[in-house]
Amino acid sequence: MKNYIRNSFEKAPVETKTLTPQELEKIILEEDGYTVKDKRFLSKEEGGVFHYFRPEDLRTENYFPIVKEGDLITGIAALQKSPFAEKLFWMKSISIDPKYQGNHYATKLAEEIIRFTKDQGYQLEVSGYSNREAKDKLERLFNKFAEKYGVTLVSEK
Repeated sequence: MKNYIRNSFEKAPVETKTLTPQELEKIILEEDGYTVKDKRFLSKEEGGVFHYFRPEDLRTENYFPIVKEGDLITGIAALQKSPFAEKLFWMKSISIDPKYQGNHYATKLAEEIIRFTKDQGYQLEVSGYSNREAKDKLERLFNKFAEKYGVTLVSEK
């Protein structure tokens, strides 16, 4: 085993992947399945940093694209299968830890969401955003990757 001190300017490797609720539970919950061990994943009201992540979403049929710096999750999104349309994901949320904002992690997360959507043979709808400006910004970002990966981006009606 090598011992070394990492230069403070040196970043840990950045990785993206998509987790099932069970995989995410193993990372953020204690063995009892209820107690949150990584307090950043508490609800916003309880002091969590992922303002749009909802711990109760672990109990639903969601997928969780993440971006990690080393072993630390720095961004998370939630994709839900639409109950109304076949082969359609709703992008419910995307959150980046404020300490890591400005590192293009939202862009990396958007690309992972599109890649996963394509691998599953689904379309994607950016939904659930009451803030029109935020929704428009996300749609522009996702359109760029949707075109690159050949994924259909569905607009809310």
